[in-house]
Amino acid sequence: MKVGDLVICQRHHPLPPVKGPIVGFNKRGEGGKEYVHILIDGKIEVFMCFMVEVLNKNNCEVER
Repeated sequence: MKVGDLVICQRHHPLPPVKGPIVGFNKRGEGGKEYVHILIDGKIEVFMCFMVEVLNKNNCEVER
């Protein structure tokens, strides 16, 4: 994952998943890439990396 990647984020049930671009990560010593900052509806939300999956640019399917 890198800044600019379009991702889908799994939220806590029963909330639906959301999509948005990665805008940053926590700093080294503060969790680093374990915490992903994503722009969703004009707000930056922070997710744990295991809740985030990168979408394929060609067909918007999840890359594994």
